[in-house]
Amino acid sequence: LIVHEQMEEQRAILEEDHPNLSEKADRLGDEILFYVAIVAFLTLMVNGTTMEFVLNKLGLSETEEASARSLEQATAILSKGTVKALAKLKKHSAGDSDTDWAGALAYIPARSEESYKILRGAMEEELDLAEVRTSAM
Repeated sequence: LIVHEQMEEQRAILEEDHPNLSEKADRLGDEILFYVAIVAFLTLMVNGTTMEFVLNKLGLSETEEASARSLEQATAILSKGTVKALAKLKKHSAGDSDTDWAGALAYIPARSEESYKILRGAMEEELDLAEVRTSAM
């Protein structure tokens, strides 16, 4: 509290000696913000328009078969976990007959063929979600 009072006193003294100081500081702050925004915008424009060309030239835009397979396996695991989580939700809300479980499952994105098979299998089993197909693992 004492430090705050001292700062207020020093600010009052500065404002007496330099009456336009806060206006100048506000103007300077606006100028700095403007220039930072311009630099950020130009950086995004240059990076956004040239990045595809640079990645293609360096050969970094192609995915390797191993990493594509890893991504496919990861999405399959996530899909199984999602179906199991829905099964738990369905089990705990057994008295709630208004829930559209097929509709809820339809909104889950399938990012790979295996994920699609898992989600489609859960829908085909009439959402008896306790039995999750594990063949795609």
